[in-house]
Amino acid sequence: MRSKNLLIFLPFIVCFGALLLCILYVAGITIRSVLLIIIALSLVGPIAIGILKNRVDLLEPIILSNISLGVMFIGRPLNRLATGEKWHLGYEMSGTFDEALLIALIGIIFLQLGYYSYFGRTLARKVSVPLNFPPQKIAAAAWFYLILGTSLFGIFLSQQGGIGILFLLLEGRQQSNSTLVLNSTGYLYNGILMFGASSLMFFALAIVTGRRFYWVWFLISATVLLVFYGARGARSQILPLLLAIPIFWYLIKQYRPKASTVILVTVVSVALMGWLRDTRLADENRDFINTAVTAISSPIEQAKRILGGSDAEMFDSLANELLVVPEQLHFQHGATITDVMIRAVPRPWWPDKPLESNDALVNTLWPEHYAMSRASPAFSIIGVAYADSGYFSVVLIMFLIGVMMSALWRWRQLHYQHPLVQMIYAMGVPFIVILMRGTIPDTLTRMLFLFMPLLLLLWLVRIRLIIR
Repeated sequence: MRSKNLLIFLPFIVCFGALLLCILYVAGITIRSVLLIIIALSLVGPIAIGILKNRVDLLEPIILSNISLGVMFIGRPLNRLATGEKWHLGYEMSGTFDEALLIALIGIIFLQLGYYSYFGRTLARKVSVPLNFPPQKIAAAAWFYLILGTSLFGIFLSQQGGIGILFLLLEGRQQSNSTLVLNSTGYLYNGILMFGASSLMFFALAIVTGRRFYWVWFLISATVLLVFYGARGARSQILPLLLAIPIFWYLIKQYRPKASTVILVTVVSVALMGWLRDTRLADENRDFINTAVTAISSPIEQAKRILGGSDAEMFDSLANELLVVPEQLHFQHGATITDVMIRAVPRPWWPDKPLESNDALVNTLWPEHYAMSRASPAFSIIGVAYADSGYFSVVLIMFLIGVMMSALWRWRQLHYQHPLVQMIYAMGVPFIVILMRGTIPDTLTRMLFLFMPLLLLLWLVRIRLIIR
């Protein structure tokens, strides 16, 4: 077994060695290269040790989180150093480049410490699960969420002018769409996201029971969600379902993807991201077929565009943030908690509610952009944590996120044969990517429609079983 682990470890060493050489070649022997190397070691080291000890699973949340952080805080800085680009959205980054790397390093280290601490395992043992998996009740819940999601979205359409708004939304992103969302009450426009929760339930039922009837409903609900958000280019809305389905399948079958499968999925995912990025704006040529062919046939070019474009801009935005925090915009002490409460109340219900810390930061750096659109540059969860209380909040928040990720994984391990547990875990993992790139309130808002229905199902199944 150990020889097999060493065999797996060899390409790991080769890739890491290539990364170190790339860092030294691009950054030279400077403080920046030292920081980048330590970041790489912090992301790769714990996983490498786990491989040697046969304690790493490819579907662990730490794998996905570290890949996301690596793209943002290794790939992006290297891209900037290699291209010589020193400006981001009107601000020069040279003066805060190294400090941004240092803050990222601290956040990454404490994420790993939280994940590998004993707190996650202790927390996981405190969450019990139902004794069985009742298919009829799961199916009833899946249909209920389909109806509820349709109703919520239908109310949103009726409030904004009727069915014609749906065709407007399908045309892609435009300023009028942002206005519709801002004027909506209660985030009803996210109702279709519930189709994602229903899709996973129907998929699980089809796998567990073997009934073709559930495959039909899975395809219907998944297609509606993918077509709607695909037409809008809303990649973060599609990601949870696209990841949850294969993760659940591998978990329930107790398989793991082969290296060739991982490589193929990576290439296709990069192409898909590029395709959706290039077709999501309503005022541009939306040639879906030719754009898709171009994206699939040029994965390297798409990867370069991801590293150099807005998809991985978090390091640049963090460097911009350091220009104004805390000198122009004071630390927002406790904003990590208060922002959630602010986000929970729609602006039409609270017209004078204060800005969330992330919005306040965007408004300070790019006031003209913020006045026109809420689609703003992203600072990553590390940048958001720093805006709270500086280095202290980066340490605390990233450590706690690591603990929660660990608890989710350990809980799945304790109940690895329970389909409902696998469903919850499968839907929870994709939100790690969304959280690493964004904010806690934004992540929780999306989880409300996709992840929370599964948690409620866990509770409802238990209660019904007790009543029975």
